[in-house]
Amino acid sequence: MYFVSFEDLQFIPEPKTVFIVATLNLVFDESGKAADKTHVVYAGFIIDQGEHWSELGRRWRILLFEKGITTFKASEAFSFNGPWRRFRGKSDERDALLRDLAGLSLLFPREATGTIINADAFKALPKAERDRYKGDAFYCAFEQGILNGIQHSGISPEDNFNLICDDSEEYAPECLRVYRRFTKEHPDIAERLGTICFGDDEKVVPLQMADMLAYCLRRQAENAPDGIWKEILDIFLRSEGVTAERRPVVVKRPSARMIFRLRLGLLIRSAKGLFSR
Repeated sequence: MYFVSFEDLQFIPEPKTVFIVATLNLVFDESGKAADKTHVVYAGFIIDQGEHWSELGRRWRILLFEKGITTFKASEAFSFNGPWRRFRGKSDERDALLRDLAGLSLLFPREATGTIINADAFKALPKAERDRYKGDAFYCAFEQGILNGIQHSGISPEDNFNLICDDSEEYAPECLRVYRRFTKEHPDIAERLGTICFGDDEKVVPLQMADMLAYCLRRQAENAPDGIWKEILDIFLRSEGVTAERRPVVVKRPSARMIFRLRLGLLIRSAKGLFSR
């Protein structure tokens, strides 16, 4: 068992509505690379499918289009680069747009989740553990992000998840391999996973919101000077009744016995359900 990060976060509003069993979208994006950053973050949101999903996309795009922007990328928006150069010398206008975008997180997602990996702590892991992640803290954040996002969620245990991740030619193939290993090692979590897919953040708007959250969490982890990122992060936590649960991230490879017990438990539960009908 190894501690590799100072925190995993879950922002869970108090439940106000009862939903029938559903399949929800768990949308993730990353911020930071271990090669040039002190922390790697994998963060995102749990969002209902259907109207919530499409309305979030519609409102997000309208806010951007009104300012002549087509896509949000945190690395550009917070540094006035790319299309966001138009806001140089007009930071107040840029900041107002960022606040409006972040404000949509109070209307549509059910929860926010984030996993922060300290790059130096990851490098200090035994070689065998680092090799499981190809020596890249990102894959550790990816795996732990899925585990903690579902395991510590306030969502009903009967509900299931589809994972939607940002598509990356560099990371997607290995992420799929890590995901397949993850489902074998965590059959209890795998039972709640419907699918995994990799989407273009220019077309899948919730990925852009996840990018915004991941960026702000990384800046906080780096103890960056206060700026608009801090205000945006505060907006993500502003929802009435929200609680922020902070836990150390633990990299623990499940033993064969543990996996067997989990699978046996699932079989027993399925059998009880079958005979109780």
